[in-house]
Amino acid sequence: MWKEYLYKANMYKILADFYKYRNYTSYKTYRRKYDKYLEKLVEAYEKDQTLKENRGQE
Repeated sequence: MWKEYLYKANMYKILADFYKYRNYTSYKTYRRKYDKYLEKLVEAYEKDQTLKENRGQE
């Protein structure tokens, strides 16, 4: 699941960078989406790592 968030975060980062000096409104939109998916990525990755650690302790 976190890999999907990584893909989307990267895609929105690229779009945000593209629009940064061309269209500030689009830049802000894509930057917000990037931040949203980056946060989801971190949460999903940490959850995945916790699950892997718990499986290793059993």
